[in-house]
Amino acid sequence: MTIEIRDLRCFAEAARLGNISRAAASLRMPQPAVSRQISALERALGTDLFLRHGRGVHLTDAGELLFSRAVRILDELAAATAEMAAARNRPGGTVAIGTMPGWATLAAADLVERFRSRFPDTVLGISTGPGGDLLEDLAAGTIQAALLYDAQASRGLEVDWIAEEPLYLVGRAGEAAVAGTDIPFARLAELPLVIPRAGHPLRRVVDAAARKAGVALRPSVEMEAMMAIRPLLARGDMFTVLGGPMMRSLAAEGGLAAALVVEPRIDRKLAIVTASWMPLGEPARAAIAMLRSEVLRILRAET
Repeated sequence: MTIEIRDLRCFAEAARLGNISRAAASLRMPQPAVSRQISALERALGTDLFLRHGRGVHLTDAGELLFSRAVRILDELAAATAEMAAARNRPGGTVAIGTMPGWATLAAADLVERFRSRFPDTVLGISTGPGGDLLEDLAAGTIQAALLYDAQASRGLEVDWIAEEPLYLVGRAGEAAVAGTDIPFARLAELPLVIPRAGHPLRRVVDAAARKAGVALRPSVEMEAMMAIRPLLARGDMFTVLGGPMMRSLAAEGGLAAALVVEPRIDRKLAIVTASWMPLGEPARAAIAMLRSEVLRILRAET
């Protein structure tokens, strides 16, 4: 025997009003649908709940017994729903988001300041790591959103594309390759590059552009750690490819220069990814909105 909440709700409203048509109007449902729900409940219980007559309905003895319990059940459900909604929006607790290390360097300080001013009793957790690790954290429910490059839409993930970020060639200031404001993509084939290994999200974007342009890139070093790449660039005669904000983070100590890659220009898509199954309270939604606005502010500063 299965009793559905919607069946109880239709039954209780008809019992309260003594009329199925008025119950349907109150519930904003078609009258035949309300009648079907009540009939389904009677079949599930194996008894008539109403005596029907021309002017409406009256409860049977069985209906009287069920009505008192149905009211309590529906009241408890309404109270539980209200409590859960309040809990989602209650100050306190923890909001956890993830981002790539370079973006954390650029955006975390202002993000934290804005979040704390609005939610002083809520802890903001910021995880950093490669995109694959952040996706695993999101799937495990340990973070509620992740800022990622080139995210792949899949079942259970909500992908909010927020911007496209151009790539730059980065090298030591004074090197001819980065002396201008831009550099044709084909020139990269002539340079000693330090770029991530094959399969890395950035490498996939660069390799795809190379195939499309008919250019054969020959990296000299394959490495992902930006802080390890910087000393190689600072010595001269080696270059890497980065997004503008990442380049600015890497070059914070000075000594590096960058040229926009053109012909073709290469853009990486940036997204905030959430899990569709994970409910988000007001603090989490606010943190995601703040992260989005900080990222867009930083990207606008690059143009």
